[in-house]
Amino acid sequence: MGNIQQLLDAVAVKDPEKAFFNPPPLPEVVTSVEFRLGSSLPADLRQFLFAHNGGFITLVWSRAHPRFDLATAEWNSNSFLSCDAIAAEFERERETAQRYSGWQGQWPFIPFMRTKGQDLLVLGPAIRGSEAPVLDATHEASPSDWAVLYPSFRALLDAYLRQDGAIQTIAGGQLEV
Repeated sequence: MGNIQQLLDAVAVKDPEKAFFNPPPLPEVVTSVEFRLGSSLPADLRQFLFAHNGGFITLVWSRAHPRFDLATAEWNSNSFLSCDAIAAEFERERETAQRYSGWQGQWPFIPFMRTKGQDLLVLGPAIRGSEAPVLDATHEASPSDWAVLYPSFRALLDAYLRQDGAIQTIAGGQLEV
């Protein structure tokens, strides 16, 4: 497949009434997120953020629908987090893990998406030289119980774009449509 910018541009051209991706942030905003996380973002997530500071493909009404509301559409869709939201969710998850489960050391999970079911998707630590897998960080379970949904951010993004915003989640292995 092409680069991430080309893939996202193709979606926006294909259905601009359903694709809502934010303009890119200033480069120092992405760098600031990495500083707050204490590590570099995986290359594909970083490329995505340089192209679009979050966004989503609506799974509900398009912009043309008379009852369309952007906030409601985002809430009911699988939405990529902005740089600020990534940093805020990272800090919230890390503090929760430290407080309630005694987590020590660097928090290795990078949040990047909120599902339409309001679960958080995170990139987990890479295993034996592979890319960081996409995990469903379901709030009812500890990190050791989080399920791998996709082998990488790129695999999730490819599925997301191919399926018009629908993705595989832990909830019964169903597509979030």
